[in-house]
Amino acid sequence: FPTRRSSDLEIILQGQELTVTVRVNNTGKVPLVIRDIQPSCGCIVVDGDQEMVIPPERYASVTLRYDSRKNVGRVEHSIRFWGNISPSGMAELRFDVHVVPDANYHHDYEEMFDKEESSRKLRDYLKSRGESSGMGYYVVR
Repeated sequence: FPTRRSSDLEIILQGQELTVTVRVNNTGKVPLVIRDIQPSCGCIVVDGDQEMVIPPERYASVTLRYDSRKNVGRVEHSIRFWGNISPSGMAELRFDVHVVPDANYHHDYEEMFDKEESSRKLRDYLKSRGESSGMGYYVVR
């Protein structure tokens, strides 16, 4: 399975789709049977069949589409290939990309402050009126 160095990091704008084609080589003496391909995130979609048989000394291409709408900054994902792969039955491909926000992207700090302030007031109110359940919430009596 191919590997990518951090110097190979793709840079894309948030909202863009990145298509990557991976060449899977069978260097073994028996057919390579891929039973499943599992991306680590729903933002990565495998195009085509996720089950394949690759004869010895041959290769197959797997196309992955990455949707960057919900990510900003350096993003690391993995794609797991399950099959008759030595030694563990699984091979993992790392996927790194740097998603740059649009120039018009900015935080509304007033809105963020108001939201944090309301959360703080609610927490203070619950603490004064109830007791901790030990499960991350308060029980009001």
